[in-house]
Amino acid sequence: MSPRIQKALACSFWVLIVGLGLPVYAQEPIAPTVESEKDRLIAKIKEVNRWGPEARIVQDVTSNLDQIIAAGEDAEFQIGWGLTNDGHAYRLRWSNQRFSFERLSPEEAAQQGFEEMSMHVERKTRVPAAEAFTATARLWPFQTLCEFPDPPNWPSAWEGTGAHVSYTTFQSCEKLQETLGDSVAVLVTLANNADSDLRVPIEGLNAVALSTRDGKKLPALACHLGGIGKPFYKQVNDFATKMVGTFVVIVPAGKEADLIFLFVQADPGDSVSVGNLSVKIAR
Repeated sequence: MSPRIQKALACSFWVLIVGLGLPVYAQEPIAPTVESEKDRLIAKIKEVNRWGPEARIVQDVTSNLDQIIAAGEDAEFQIGWGLTNDGHAYRLRWSNQRFSFERLSPEEAAQQGFEEMSMHVERKTRVPAAEAFTATARLWPFQTLCEFPDPPNWPSAWEGTGAHVSYTTFQSCEKLQETLGDSVAVLVTLANNADSDLRVPIEGLNAVALSTRDGKKLPALACHLGGIGKPFYKQVNDFATKMVGTFVVIVPAGKEADLIFLFVQADPGDSVSVGNLSVKIAR
């Protein structure tokens, strides 16, 4: 990384993602296990139910989850707002052995078929991970970052997980261009082949890197947050140079989503890694 890039990165400032209205979750390690993810789900139902950690609903969720894990299935637990201590409904997801959740107002929950005083469990057959999605990568040319060309398919939604999820941007478009204008953009396309939403966690910008053909490993300089808050956030606010917490990209069934990362250099044949995902840049 050039001294000019390093110096300008130091001038970036924090923009809390809470302002985007994203849900807040508990931050987890980069490589969670089935057991740790199960513990997270059980901890959440213990936390939000109105009767406490020893309640019958906790036992019911635990029993159901054990059966779901043993069967190799996915599931969704719909917890009515009358069963919780904060008056909100909760959707607890178990997908590909990973836990996530969504907090809903009573109005939102009712529109989505939740019932106030009931818990509903929907079990789903899991599509094997290798068949669930395909990933490709290619260079994405641009003239300036201030007028960055949109790819065909921004993610339909992002979720932020972590008590202090945030990202860093620049104070002006000129500073953005001065700092990162010489970088190279790589577009990673995720195609969801399953019949349910695909959820791809990005454990902060540190989880993204590029491996060159001669063995160098280069960190990502920035991630384009296309799809978050649009059309309110444009240009300079689209490029996050630091991401804290877990950002989950949601790709609907049968759809594609494009992610863009900036690197100090990138060439065809290099490999981009996003967490456990690794894909070569097309020639």
